[in-house]
Amino acid sequence: MGDLNGDNRHLTSSPVSTTSGNLSSEDVDNFLPTSLASEELKLALNKEATDDELLKAINRCKNLVLESDQCSVERKWLVRHLIELRLRLQECKEAMDDPQHPRNKSSGVSKRTVRGHHLTLQPLLRSTTSRYCDHCTGAIWCVVQAWYECDDCSYCCHHKCIASIIRECAHVVASERGNYELEICPEIGLSSQKYLCAECKIPMPINREWSEARKCDYTGLYFCSACHWGSSAVVPARVIHNWDLTPQPVSQASLQQLRVTSRRPLINLEQLNPKLFSLVH
Repeated sequence: MGDLNGDNRHLTSSPVSTTSGNLSSEDVDNFLPTSLASEELKLALNKEATDDELLKAINRCKNLVLESDQCSVERKWLVRHLIELRLRLQECKEAMDDPQHPRNKSSGVSKRTVRGHHLTLQPLLRSTTSRYCDHCTGAIWCVVQAWYECDDCSYCCHHKCIASIIRECAHVVASERGNYELEICPEIGLSSQKYLCAECKIPMPINREWSEARKCDYTGLYFCSACHWGSSAVVPARVIHNWDLTPQPVSQASLQQLRVTSRRPLINLEQLNPKLFSLVH
């Protein structure tokens, strides 16, 4: 019974994207406006570009956006490229201020260990898969931004967010705990959390009409929207006691823990609930 969450359809995590353009992978891969043939506009892929070169490319791209037709595929592509150029410029400025920035050749920083995460610097690649920072929930622009991914639990974050990581590696937590939570949604109430997010500890406003607090069905704790993205997963306790394999809303921390342990033989049904075999074929 270890493979409770092996089906990726039950393990989704996708916060609201803040990027513009809404380009499909087909648009990006198969359409290249002739106006972008200029070498100066390809600087988003050039690690050696200077600030002045990037500023010129940004101004040129702005003009091309204004010259293009509204709502056209070309304009969407140009806007996307303009965002990439601005992010590249921001990365260059951050690298100048931070000696440990991976864009500095002398830093030698390709691996980091933070709160049990074994973070590896990822290459700059244009990806058709949307990725989001597990700390700030912002979109990761893989083609221009320096970002890391944990080799053990797939935690992703921007380089600039590394120093602010709060969540411990799910692999470490699962290894130390050694078992699942066996009680169904052990809720203790938001008041016992002092109306703070269980992970990042930010205050969560509560009123009669609206609340930002989101309950994790695995731990029974409440989280803010930055720590609980509305993802769902099969909860082991519900399977053990009720044979309920319906995905339930869980926090990102719980989701990563369930993913890490999805193929581990942690559940002995004959010992935990022997009567289940007489009720379920």
